[in-house]
Amino acid sequence: MANYFTVRDLIEFITNNNIPMDARIYMQRVEDVYFNGVDIGGCGGYVDDNGVRSCFPPGSKADGWKTVKKEGYAYREALELNRRVDAGDFHNKEDFPDLEDPEVLRSSEERLEELKEQYYPCFSPVYYADQKDLFLDAHY
Repeated sequence: MANYFTVRDLIEFITNNNIPMDARIYMQRVEDVYFNGVDIGGCGGYVDDNGVRSCFPPGSKADGWKTVKKEGYAYREALELNRRVDAGDFHNKEDFPDLEDPEVLRSSEERLEELKEQYYPCFSPVYYADQKDLFLDAHY
């Protein structure tokens, strides 16, 4: 995303639209398809190796939105659970009679990566004259 919405832009928007300091902030819901890649099969804009323009073949996908990953609550909890497994905290059968193998509690590196919080840039604020609240759009 070449043009990022900045703190300066947000302050100017709030000031110019008289958004009150006690306004709630709403973020637009975004579907996973935007991050996983949208199906663009049949859409125009495809150019083959010979420079011929046509539609994208069935099953073609656009690149998904990129995110900034941060080690949030779920990630840190899983990491702590891994540490406790390593320390042998779950090996006492009297305390954990139904736990046959403490390793099932361990999060793999891949799972830890999935647990990171994912953020993406805000596209723009939106002003609704009938609302005092602030609305943020995730995309056009």
